[in-house]
Amino acid sequence: MRTTSAVSSFLTALFRMFLRLGLLLCLIQGTVAQFPMPPPPPLQLKIGLLIPKNEPELAPKMGYRRSAAAVTLAFDRIMHEQLLPKDTNLSVVWKIEECDEKTASGLTFDLITKDNVDMIIASPCNEPAIMTSTIAAYYDRPVFLWGATTSGDFSQMDRFPTIATVVPNTSDMANTICRMMNEFHWRNFALVYTSTDIKGEKCGYLQKDLEGATDKYMGCNIAYKRRVIDWHEERINETLRQIRENARSKFFTSQKTQKTV
Repeated sequence: MRTTSAVSSFLTALFRMFLRLGLLLCLIQGTVAQFPMPPPPPLQLKIGLLIPKNEPELAPKMGYRRSAAAVTLAFDRIMHEQLLPKDTNLSVVWKIEECDEKTASGLTFDLITKDNVDMIIASPCNEPAIMTSTIAAYYDRPVFLWGATTSGDFSQMDRFPTIATVVPNTSDMANTICRMMNEFHWRNFALVYTSTDIKGEKCGYLQKDLEGATDKYMGCNIAYKRRVIDWHEERINETLRQIRENARSKFFTSQKTQKTV
């Protein structure tokens, strides 16, 4: 009898506890319904853009007047495809750096420490973009690469952990060429390239990375290399003669085109 009475008392106490808990939950729900939580504030997204504007060699291809509007067009598409909350507010901080390393370095620091941007679209030129990516890595800011940022340095993810790019880098290109040579059992190729002092120049990077790739891959050799300074007929004919005598495969890279022949 005592055992039955003890169990009955325990069940009664347990029932009362759940009853009180249920009443408490009802009160809380009623309070929440009466005083709803305010909606979260709109997402504020601030983007820093480093871009040339007046540099005569760059403005027609990737300058401010030709390329800047792509940022707002991309944002419109993002919102249309609902990749961000519908009440996201976008602001863009434009900085003109003319593909200059020192200018890009200072402006990158200002964008992060003064303008407090969430991400940076880097200069479309290699050297300034390397400086921006280095500074942004320290501050853990994402960097988007575009334009002529083809340097093989960007393949070093331990050095540039915060970059994203749509541009293939010259290190990957060089490795692909040597792998293709090995696949078809070709041994020697001729490299003809242009290299200038123009900002945004990329062929010099490819030439350097191709030389590095030939050290890593057996049976991938540069049999003839020539830098094209001008297109004088006599010099071009001599270059073609050397190519014919020394290599079966040819790789030609210039500021306007890059292709294997």
